[in-house]
Amino acid sequence: MAVLLIAIAAVVVAGLRATQDEIIAFASARSAGEAAVEGATAVIADAYARELAARALRPPLNMSAVLENAGTREQARAAATDLSARNGGPVVDEITVSCRAGVVDVAALAHGTWFRARFAGPECFPR
Repeated sequence: MAVLLIAIAAVVVAGLRATQDEIIAFASARSAGEAAVEGATAVIADAYARELAARALRPPLNMSAVLENAGTREQARAAATDLSARNGGPVVDEITVSCRAGVVDVAALAHGTWFRARFAGPECFPR
């Protein structure tokens, strides 16, 4: 009987350890994804600020076109991947940017999960 109870306890402990490992892995992936999207958002915010500063010297460009272009998104993806890796996360597969209705939305896709961040962008007009 004691052997049976010890076996049951061992199975329960093993199950608890597996669950704990899953919880820690999920939290780690979440942290890496959040760092990634924040890094991508910083790159997009820099592009936004550069365009605002350049407007003092030339006619304004369409802010949506500036932020949503492939080059800007690739810079954001590279920064996001770097920050994800530094936090133990996966490569960032894709960055999307939306500049509409006074808000800039940035999303990063990493290992099948989307992470999102946003900032106010008064130059983003509705379309």
